[in-house]
Amino acid sequence: MVDESGVHFIDYLTDEQLADAKPIYEVLQPEFVGDTGHWSFNILEQGNYETYEKFSGLLEDLFETPAGENELLRCRAAYHAYKTGDCDLNKAVEIGLQADAAAHARVMAYNRLADETLAIEGA
Repeated sequence: MVDESGVHFIDYLTDEQLADAKPIYEVLQPEFVGDTGHWSFNILEQGNYETYEKFSGLLEDLFETPAGENELLRCRAAYHAYKTGDCDLNKAVEIGLQADAAAHARVMAYNRLADETLAIEGA
């Protein structure tokens, strides 16, 4: 999720801490993927009314899952459904949880690297 500045992103949310925005580096080739409203509109615009209904239902149902309170997790689950056309709630949540775990690993690696860099600079 890109923050209001447009130059930082948030990759992982927890209940214990505020989101830690990281800089967006062009070398990492960031890609705009939109959001759930954008994806819903694209499906509807393509005339896929049945898929639109299923996707809309999935978006509502995600609030009753472990993804319910975590916006990034909900978006990751919904993005899987959007890209694959598979609006199975359990599958979307499973994929969302896997993507969230990968994001957590990235954040931890980034934080370790930052801590090591600060330790070297402070030595």
